[in-house]
Amino acid sequence: MPSKANGGLRPRTELTAPERHWSSLLAISFYTYFGTSLLAPTASFVLPRDPSGRSLIRGSIAGSLGMIVEVMVWLSLVSRAVPRESLQTMKGTVLVALGNTGIHG
Repeated sequence: MPSKANGGLRPRTELTAPERHWSSLLAISFYTYFGTSLLAPTASFVLPRDPSGRSLIRGSIAGSLGMIVEVMVWLSLVSRAVPRESLQTMKGTVLVALGNTGIHG
């Protein structure tokens, strides 16, 4: 029965396949972005299962490489979507220029 606390809406228990894909990608992106601060807590879970630390090292390398690829793709897309002249004279964030390009997903 729906609860009145959330406006009578039932919480969904399962995600669709695209939602699972994007939520996983978002979680990995956040984890790799904040990875340096999360390495010690992660180690406390991983090292008891793998005392050699190989899986922790492999995971850290994979996360770092994933973040490098993600940043390269972002920079490539921004540089193609926004004219170079507007980026050279712009102050602040590139999001304003991206919003003015007229490209809507």
